[in-house]
Parts: sequence; structure tokens; C-alpha cells
Amino acid sequence: MRTTPTVKLFFNNDYVAAEQLFDTTRTSGWIVDSLAIPGLRLTSPQAATREQLLDVHSAEYVDAVISGEPESLARSQGFPWEPRLFSAVAASTGGVIADRRDYLQTIERELDRLGHAGFCLVLYNAGVDPAGDGVSQHDLVTREEIVFEWIDRQESPAAFVLAGGYVDDGLTRNELVALHVATITKAHEIRARRQAAKQRHSNRWRLGEEEVRR
Repeated sequence: MRTTPTVKLFFNNDYVAAEQLFDTTRTSGWIVDSLAIPGLRLTSPQAATREQLLDVHSAEYVDAVISGEPESLARSQGFPWEPRLFSAVAASTGGVIADRRDYLQTIERELDRLGHAGFCLVLYNAGVDPAGDGVSQHDLVTREEIVFEWIDRQESPAAFVLAGGYVDDGLTRNELVALHVATITKAHEIRARRQAAKQRHSNRWRLGEEEVRR
């Protein structure tokens, strides 16, 4: 019996822990209270640690959100600071980190589901926005290899476009450029690998014909 895929939704009460609720946190609570979808998986993520937040924020900023000092930095996002703010931030960021772990598995699963459908054209939007949402740069490069390998197996015409990614959204200019260059590089490497394999096969075929003529 085929099972119906379910959506995993990350949420717990710490998302709305801050006494001073902002629209972003209010909305997440309202949405969860309104959900009535059979099979939906509501999952409580593990809160992000200070060390994990340091991957994308400076130590000064993280410590200001934790302690409220200096006040100018703690309030630099335009939100009032209060003691439970960090709990809310750590909870929601933990959900992003948990979702990141599922990122590559989801891509592989969906590509497997598509299989080899004889597409007349494959279009790929190679966006790097997930880099600003907690997906590691390494995982994005791995994603490109997975996707271009799949495209190559289709033996169909294909085109891709570079998209997404913003400086200061967790990325430096060099990191953003490196991600886009990695997309182009992976596409070229996999295409060149296929062309080389075809050439080797063609060479073996010609050698076989020469043996027959002898």
C-alpha cells in the first residue's frame, strides 16, 4: 500500500516565547492554532545553540540578543529587547537548522519521484537563497551535483539560470560569487564527463569495426 507523503512542520511554544510579540512570531502561532490538516507532522525542533548562531552572526550581536547589552545592538533589528527574545530566536532558528538536514534528502527524493520521464526540456532555477536560510554552502554545492547528475541522466535538452542570494544575508560578496561559480562549474564538469564517456564509447566502437574489417 502506497503511503501519502506528509509535510513536517517545525514549531513549539518557544517560537512565541517573547513577551513582546512581533508580527512574525504572532503569525506562526496563529497559523499553528488554525491548522486542521490530516497527516501533518508538527515537530518540535531542538533550539539552536550560541555556537550555531555564530556561523551566520557576529559574537557581539548574538551576545547582545542574549543579554540585551549593548542596547543599541540588541535592538538593531528594530525589535524591543526582552529576556525571552533569545529563546524565541533560538527556537525558530533551530527549526531552520532541522529543516536544512532534510534539504538534500528532499531533493533526492523528489528527483527520484520524477524518474526518467522523457522530458522534452528541463529548466532548472539554480537559486542560492537557501544560503540565507540556514542551508550550508557545502550543501548547496552538493545540491548542484545531485541536480546536474539527474539532468544528465535524462538525456534531454536542459537550461539553467543563476538566481537568488544576497550580500549581507549571511553571505559575503565572495561567498555569493563562489556559489554561483560552483553551479556553473558543476554543470560543466558533469557535461564534460558525459561527453568524454561518449567519446570513449565511440572510440571503442570504431576499434571494433577495424577488428572486424581485419
